[in-house]
Amino acid sequence: MIKEPTLEDFKNYLIISVVKDIVTIDKKSPSESLNQFQKSKTYKLIQNMGNEYDEVGPDYFYDLYKNELKYGEPITSDALYLKKNNLI
Repeated sequence: MIKEPTLEDFKNYLIISVVKDIVTIDKKSPSESLNQFQKSKTYKLIQNMGNEYDEVGPDYFYDLYKNELKYGEPITSDALYLKKNNLI
C-alpha cells in the first residue's frame, strides 16, 4: 500500500527542490545553498505553511527567495511587476 504524502513530506520536497535550484542556478555548493536558504523568510514560510500553498510548486518558492535576496521580502515576480506598474 502506498502511503499518502503528508504536509511535512511536501514541505521537505519544496525545500530540497529550492536548494537544488540554488545549487544549479546560483552555482553554490549544496551545504552553502541549504545554509543560506534556511536563514531566509521564504524558508520560514515553507516551515510554517498549512494547506494554503498546496497548489504551488518549488518554482514559486524559488521566485520568492530570489526576490527576497534582491528586495528583502519574499515577493513574486508577478507582484513586483504589478507594483512597479502601479497596477496594484
